[in-house]
Amino acid sequence: MDSYIIKHWIVIALALVGCPADDTGSANTDAASDGECTPGTEACACIEGGQCVTGLVCASNLCVDIDGTGSGDESGVKPEESSSSGNEETGMPPAGSCVGNCGGSDQSGDAWCYCSPSCMLADDCCSDYESACPGGCLFNGDCDASDVCTGGQECIPAFDHVYELTVKSWRDYTPDCWDSFAGDCLADVFFTVFYGTQGEVCRSTVHDETSDTEWIDEPCDVAINETDVMQIVFYDFDDVTANDPTNSVCFNTGGECGAIGIEYLRAGGAIWDFSSDPAADDRFYVEIGLVAK
Repeated sequence: MDSYIIKHWIVIALALVGCPADDTGSANTDAASDGECTPGTEACACIEGGQCVTGLVCASNLCVDIDGTGSGDESGVKPEESSSSGNEETGMPPAGSCVGNCGGSDQSGDAWCYCSPSCMLADDCCSDYESACPGGCLFNGDCDASDVCTGGQECIPAFDHVYELTVKSWRDYTPDCWDSFAGDCLADVFFTVFYGTQGEVCRSTVHDETSDTEWIDEPCDVAINETDVMQIVFYDFDDVTANDPTNSVCFNTGGECGAIGIEYLRAGGAIWDFSSDPAADDRFYVEIGLVAK
């Protein structure tokens, strides 16, 4: 008869008949006539909770090899059921831990958990994320009042750091034509960023014949400090004569261009809206973004 069938019937018989119990209530067998039988090993009592060593199953409180693979080691616990609380001797973190994994992820069983601030939104952080990875952020408001949140989700001091400046919107409401000489009123617009002693920091591409555009795909890197003045100047490109300035913006301090206030860095940008002033010859709207890199 096939060995698997024989062992299968042995398991059924044991389940029906049971095994004689000693005075401790644990199953006992003739496999160890000297009275010694290691719980969890083949033909011996199951460990509390129905556990046996690898390759054995617990049937009627007895560890039995039903597939012929053998009893494996004699640790008394199957590897897949071993504790995930970490290795106390080596000091290694437990599975599913952010220790040494900040900004990354870790695996706990078949599932993954994560160790970057975005896990707070997705609700899939490792259980020790907050204690293992302090100082993370998603927004500037997550940081102290003197700090900003970088694109790498880290709080840093607001000044003396490189920011990515983008022009999110430029709209022109000027009643006069910019290119009357050429026969078209709309500007062939581009912008230039000037900053302190750095001078011209960057210049954008030209957008032809428009009064409403953006350059969000053209970031400009600016190392911003507490003292230098920034000015963003918009021009009408002219390949015949000099480029004509259309509008310009700066961070006003007492009516004059001044240093960028920390409130703009923490707000993530600024807006200038001169679109509805009837007394202004130059009516426009500008919105910029400022994100620490």
